Amino acid sequence: MAKDTVTLDGIRLQITDPALGAGGQGKAQKAVLAGDPGTELVIKTFPVTPEATSRTEALVDQNLPGKSLFLSGPIAMEVGSNHIWHVAPFIEGVDLENDQPRSFPEQLEMAHHFMCQVATLEENGLAHGDIAPSNVMVTPEGFVALIDVDNAVIDDPGVPSPTMAGQRMMLAPEIRNGNQPPTIESDRFAIAVMLNMILLSRHPADQWATPPSALDQAMSTGNWPERNRVVETGETPIEALGTRLCSLFDQAFSLDPNARPVADEWRRAQLDALQNCWIHKCGHAFVGGESASSCPWCGDAVTIKNTSDTLLIIIPAIQGRFRTPLRHGETIRLGRANLAGLPGTVSSRHLEISRQGDRLFLRHTGSNPTLIERQGQWWKLDTHWVETDDIAATPMTLRLADTDITLSAG
Repeated sequence: MAKDTVTLDGIRLQITDPALGAGGQGKAQKAVLAGDPGTELVIKTFPVTPEATSRTEALVDQNLPGKSLFLSGPIAMEVGSNHIWHVAPFIEGVDLENDQPRSFPEQLEMAHHFMCQVATLEENGLAHGDIAPSNVMVTPEGFVALIDVDNAVIDDPGVPSPTMAGQRMMLAPEIRNGNQPPTIESDRFAIAVMLNMILLSRHPADQWATPPSALDQAMSTGNWPERNRVVETGETPIEALGTRLCSLFDQAFSLDPNARPVADEWRRAQLDALQNCWIHKCGHAFVGGESASSCPWCGDAVTIKNTSDTLLIIIPAIQGRFRTPLRHGETIRLGRANLAGLPGTVSSRHLEISRQGDRLFLRHTGSNPTLIERQGQWWKLDTHWVETDDIAATPMTLRLADTDITLSAG
């Protein structure tokens, strides 16, 4: 493996980074397909054992990358006298702890995307086996991928159990206090810990877990540690998650492995949270519903209406007229990705519009500027609030890069 070019399972590869990483799950090298430098891959090397061979063969047969572009599982393998090599897609991004700061709505989207990957594993009888921040990759756009599935739990009696339990900060109590291998149920505990880190930007036992013994105690009570947390200034209060997500967190930290929520339940709850994300006038966002009476951040009284109208988008340059539902909490993204005929100066996702009660929140997300017309003058738009009734009465004119659009509610 010291050569610059290698052939594994008939695939010819050019090594680009011989020391990509090393850890409990083997050595990793970065490579590209020989003759196709645009296809980046990871080669991992393990000591050969009958158990490792059987498990890797089962994972190759699963073809996880074929089920989701955000699951980096092995697609080919080769067994030598002393080592096993397998090849998996390389996923660009940074691990969760090195990701850029995100807004609360963005964190909700990340959590939902994370759960989509986990649900894909569960639907195929697998659990990751090593859910941890270092194995959760985030792209600049906020998409979430799972890597290092070599420790996966496979629901097949013919495939040996994993030999690693996972990282201590993520372990379920039954794994933490014994020597048993990870299970799908213990993975559901680690999933809740990871969701805590994505949504609240902290580990659930941050305030108690300085020595290892304190971590073990905080994570083995059967209760969600956040329930006893004193929220510090600037931290997201758990009430911002809404009652449904908080209830799932309570279940997920149960000492009874069978009581923990399945991945699809989390996924549906995350989607519901995204559809009910409210941005309060104090600037903070939270998951609300018609029963919400106050902002979890500032305490001000709120009234959330269950409204549904439509947004009319007129683009004279391409003679386009588009209409889309305008619902509370949902985000509409305008750009080349969903409005056919726009020029290349307009980004794929150039402008975001979300309804929050009787107001619309506009946020520029494109590479080139967004401008707003006011009394014959153009002003740069980064973020902007507007009353829905105002644009229903007087349409708003915007300029996405060099293309004018008109927005009207009705």
